[in-house]
Amino acid sequence: MLGAHECVHVDSWSRPGVPAGATVADDTAAVNRINSDFSKFGSGGTDTVRNMAEPGAAEITPRPPSGRVFTSGRRVRLADVDPSSRCRLDALVRHLQDVARDDSADSSLSNPMNWVVRRTMLEIRRPPAFEEWLDIATWCSGYGGRWAERRTELRGDQGAHVEGCTVWVYVDGECGRPAKLPPDFFDFWGETAGDRQISARTTLRSKCPDDAHDEPWPVRFGDLDVLGHVNNAA
Repeated sequence: MLGAHECVHVDSWSRPGVPAGATVADDTAAVNRINSDFSKFGSGGTDTVRNMAEPGAAEITPRPPSGRVFTSGRRVRLADVDPSSRCRLDALVRHLQDVARDDSADSSLSNPMNWVVRRTMLEIRRPPAFEEWLDIATWCSGYGGRWAERRTELRGDQGAHVEGCTVWVYVDGECGRPAKLPPDFFDFWGETAGDRQISARTTLRSKCPDDAHDEPWPVRFGDLDVLGHVNNAA
């Protein structure tokens, strides 16, 4: 159980069509393939990840004084909490995901739903509680050639305070591979992103230790979303 003001870091990857019974070794191979893709995207043109690029979803940056900041609200419901009435981590991530989707849809961006989560960091300063109303604000805080960083702030009417930061990868809806950010992306989020470039490389180890053992990792059909990807809130 996490205490107040603790941080959570999660790296994820897209794995369309994952079979039930996949093993840790299968997942390691998937991570290596995705990391290989990101290495290829790091050469040439606007896809170049310069040495100045900061690690994505690794810092809680401040809310910008101007530019697009999307606001919404949610109430913490019964399905969101554990027996102690505290909002669960998967529910918190779902709130972040939902407001991100709402912002993208509201923006009129080309293919606004073609995003998957690469990495998430949560700083839980005070966890939300059952039936607490959350005011949520979200904005773009950085970008790469095929991904962008989104900052989200949640504040509740009972004192809840959570800061989130997520790297979202823009993907081709047909093949599921990372795609270049559309030109109109910067029309909506360029001001808040500024010139802050971020990396989408994973920070967790992609190679299993030599003494690691394979364990079954069942993936339920309901864990997949409409992009054929294991949803980050599953």
